[in-house]
Amino acid sequence: MSIQVDGPGPAYLGSLTNPNSLTADALLMYCQSQLNSLDGDIKMHMTQQQAALKHKAALAHIENKMKEFLDGTHGKNHWHETGKAIDSAIESLDPNDPLRADLQQFKTDLWKAGSQKGLGKAEWQSHIDKIHERLEGVKGNAELNMIQLQSIMSQRQTAVQLTTNMLAKYDQTIASIVNNVK
Repeated sequence: MSIQVDGPGPAYLGSLTNPNSLTADALLMYCQSQLNSLDGDIKMHMTQQQAALKHKAALAHIENKMKEFLDGTHGKNHWHETGKAIDSAIESLDPNDPLRADLQQFKTDLWKAGSQKGLGKAEWQSHIDKIHERLEGVKGNAELNMIQLQSIMSQRQTAVQLTTNMLAKYDQTIASIVNNVK
């Protein structure tokens, strides 16, 4: 296996095309930079997973509350309870989460549709379906994100193993040189 670099690369690596110039410290610094990069990716995916969990909980809460009123009668209490569920879902999300604005718009659209002509069972179901589609999309994205996270975790584990193996070989080489000198 050979290491090739396009351009000069970081100063601490020296010339990677000359293995004699790659010291153990330089190797460790290089591996550390690679691990830091992977750790950043892992943190990003974990943050996305946490956001997806909040999204799933918020959307499921709204969907379940709306399903309670699927009987086709939407009196004042039903509208109030649905509005409280949407507001509660919005409040459960982080302040800068774009889903907050989407849910607020959903609430506004729902109210406009209901105030103009009232909503029958089929129309109410169509609004439930919109929330359900959004929930399914969040679930699908979370699954894909989890697969990517697992892949990055595997890459990190491989990098740690390679670093450990290279340092062990380096240590064995040094020990062999010391024994030969004695």
